[in-house]
Amino acid sequence: LEEVYEQSCAVRKIDPDKPLLVYRDKLRKVEGCESNTKARLKAYDWICEDVVPDYILTRYIDRIIRAPDQYWAFKKEFAAQIAISGFLSYIMNIGDRSLHKLSFSKKSGRIINSEFYPAYNQFCIIDCQENVPFRLTRNITSFLTPLMVDGIVASVLTAANSCLLRNQDVIRNYLCLFIRDDLLSWNSTKMAMPDDRGQRQLETQLRDKIRNNVGLIIKRLHMLMPSQSDTKDPPMPMNYKVLQLIKDATSKEKLSMMSSTWQPWF
Repeated sequence: LEEVYEQSCAVRKIDPDKPLLVYRDKLRKVEGCESNTKARLKAYDWICEDVVPDYILTRYIDRIIRAPDQYWAFKKEFAAQIAISGFLSYIMNIGDRSLHKLSFSKKSGRIINSEFYPAYNQFCIIDCQENVPFRLTRNITSFLTPLMVDGIVASVLTAANSCLLRNQDVIRNYLCLFIRDDLLSWNSTKMAMPDDRGQRQLETQLRDKIRNNVGLIIKRLHMLMPSQSDTKDPPMPMNYKVLQLIKDATSKEKLSMMSSTWQPWF
């Protein structure tokens, strides 16, 4: 996605870093700029209106794909891939999905995530403090249109969540292995890697941390499913929690609170 953005900047003859400079310039004199929601929203809106249009990705895809049937197949696959990527980002609490970490195939629409792993706090617990659950910014939603966002993206999110819940016993075992290896790797960056005996002791110490992290991931799966206590009048759709997740991901109020290097205006 970063290459798409930079090509658009070259065509429009503007500096790719202009949004960052404008953002910092507008917030420089604002008191408490990091927590000033009104100032950050105002700066975000200004950049969206005058610096970064929402048609960059759409025009790029229009230029590289001409055939209508191929265009539809690409768009459908891209929507499904965005949904799966976002779903994994949400349940694994993986953040920092900057433009340069998202790549897609120009032929198939399949998405590749780089540096796609969770971050841990000092207690070895997965921790992500971002305001949005995953990247679903203006250019992506503009390209997909509401039909794809409310249709394909929401359906894939719901189906993926249901599939993992149905097989959560198997998933739990895989998650234990994944978190174990990831925590061992993460700890190796903090201290010298011990010998075999020391590694076994470290694994024993991390056993509770692994169990807690897996429990948090499984809990996020359950949070997307409707419950009996959620019954309202009028009744809500079965996937209303998924729709709320999409609403949070596309909310300009929440996007404006993201880091400027995340480029929430794209």
